[in-house]
Amino acid sequence: MLDLSQSTLGKWGTGARQPSFATALKIGEFFGLPADRLATASFEDLLGSELSDPERFRGVETKIERARSGLRAVRDLEAGKVVDVETGKTVKRTRRS
Repeated sequence: MLDLSQSTLGKWGTGARQPSFATALKIGEFFGLPADRLATASFEDLLGSELSDPERFRGVETKIERARSGLRAVRDLEAGKVVDVETGKTVKRTRRS
């Protein structure tokens, strides 16, 4: 959803690289956190405060679920299935006489 490769995430995890400012802004926006807070706080501190907030967590889960359903809809369309535009769910075709 943030268009990041596993390699990039791995390098961040080991400290070999750091995200660009633009990427930090995207990540902050996704999680509802200012980029400067992401840059200055330890992960443990974030988990103990902002990221442990149930409302924020539900909001992030909603974003993830919407993105997943959008990806499923694209796969279904590419497979030739009919997809409801509003819900993104596959629609069963009915036979016409």
